[in-house]
Amino acid sequence: MTTSTTSQSQENRTSGQIIRDAIQDLHQQGQVATRELLCDLTGLKMTIVDDHISRMIENGELRRLRAGVFSPIAPMPEPRAVSMTRLADGTSLIEIGEIVAHLWPRERRELATLLVGDAVQYSNIQSGVEAGTLATELASELLATKREMATKIMELERQLREAVKGVAKGSAQMDLLG
Repeated sequence: MTTSTTSQSQENRTSGQIIRDAIQDLHQQGQVATRELLCDLTGLKMTIVDDHISRMIENGELRRLRAGVFSPIAPMPEPRAVSMTRLADGTSLIEIGEIVAHLWPRERRELATLLVGDAVQYSNIQSGVEAGTLATELASELLATKREMATKIMELERQLREAVKGVAKGSAQMDLLG
């Protein structure tokens, strides 16, 4: 009976829910969700997948990592206030919301050692975002430059054809005179 209930609930899912579930499954497996992969996994048409993805991005459920690649945005609780106070005796008070921890210097160093990986990861993520932004800007500028150069080349080719025609006419007229 569980099998029929499970298959029935899967049959009643909307295309949006099917896409959302596929994205979550991919994310949990450490894989990225692409438009093409979602079409393959869900059996839905690209236009349907694109429509739902656009809505999910607008609603803040997904973020676009790059064109055609998406990642779910996990809902996070509101951040609590965090502060650290160094006391005259070398100890520190770390306050996170209502939690207060009194740390000796060695404990503070050990905590810093544990958190350094998060700091490096954040730094790497930020560097990746900045590199992606720069790459996008450079690609856009390169495309604009290519278009501009193509237009100039076409104009020069047109002028060259006209000049060649003018030279050809001029030599034919000179032959008649000579």
